[in-house]
Amino acid sequence: MSQRQSSNASTSKPPTQQPAVAQEPITSILPGGDLPINTTAQAWNSDEEVLASLGYKPEFKREFTLWSTFCVSFAVLGLLPSFASTLYYGMGYAGTAGMTWGWLVAMIGIQSIASSMAELCSSMPTSGGLYYAAAVLAPPGWGPLAAWVTGWSNWLGQITAAPSVDYGVAAMVLAAASIRDPGYVPTNYQVWYAV
Repeated sequence: MSQRQSSNASTSKPPTQQPAVAQEPITSILPGGDLPINTTAQAWNSDEEVLASLGYKPEFKREFTLWSTFCVSFAVLGLLPSFASTLYYGMGYAGTAGMTWGWLVAMIGIQSIASSMAELCSSMPTSGGLYYAAAVLAPPGWGPLAAWVTGWSNWLGQITAAPSVDYGVAAMVLAAASIRDPGYVPTNYQVWYAV
C-alpha cells in the first residue's frame, strides 16, 4: 500500500447514520410523546419519521427548492405594488420621519412574528402548518375550533390580498394617466377595466 493510500484510509470517516426521530426536536401528537411504529416493509427516512410522529403519512412530493419557495412567497406578498400603493398615506400624514420610524418599529414586530411562525412550522412540518400548529397549541378541547378559525382567517386573507394589490396598482395607473393629461378623468369603465 502506498503512502498516499494509507493517508487517505486513515483520514476517511465512517458513514454517518441519519438521526432517528427520538433524537430530533419534534412535537409528537401520540400519547406521552411516544414514537410511531413502522409497519411498512420500507425503512423510513428522517422526514417520514417526523411526519409519522405528527400523525401524518407523507403523500405530497417535496420538490420546492429555495428559489421556488422565495418566488411563491414574493408573489403572494405582492410587496412592491402594495408598498407603492400605500406610500402616499405614510408620506402625506407622517412625513419622512414617521415613515422611517414606522418602518423600523414595524420591521422588528414583523420579524418577531415571522421567526415565531418559522419555528412553529419547522417543528411541525405538515402541509397545513398553520392549522396543525393552532390545533396542537390550543388548550385541550379547543384544538378543532382553533384550527378552523385559523384556516378560514388564512383563506380570507389570501383571497382579499391579491385584489387589494390589484386595486392599488389600478389606482396608480389611473393616477399616472391623470399626471400625463391633467384634463383626464377616468370613466367607470376605465376604473373597472384597470382593476
